[in-house]
Amino acid sequence: MQVVKVTDATMCLDLKGPSGKVEVYQRPLLYRSSFEVRLRFTFSSQSALLPKLTQVHLLLTTLDLSTSDDQIAMMTRLVEALVGFSHRGATRDEEVAESAPEPHRLDEVTEKATVELEPGDALVRA
Repeated sequence: MQVVKVTDATMCLDLKGPSGKVEVYQRPLLYRSSFEVRLRFTFSSQSALLPKLTQVHLLLTTLDLSTSDDQIAMMTRLVEALVGFSHRGATRDEEVAESAPEPHRLDEVTEKATVELEPGDALVRA
């Protein structure tokens, strides 16, 4: 099991103006939050290179989350750009649909969330 601990995390998302500078600062999306991510990989055999199952556990210690209407629109564009980047080799809509990973199953939604990924699933593909 691999563990990543993040403490005192702050994440801001602001829009720059025509001058190339941020003219209005929004409240941070994530402010002084702490969490732990645990990754567990299950392999079909000892010689397998890719895991058969990947489990991601997110344990939230403190969470201060806020969004504005502008930030929701920016997050939507950011996710669309990441999805577009992950499918950049596809030339037709059918190829994008075929290469898209299956939806992930969210086992629990409380302080702990588990997401199971199958081999080949990725958030961003190179």
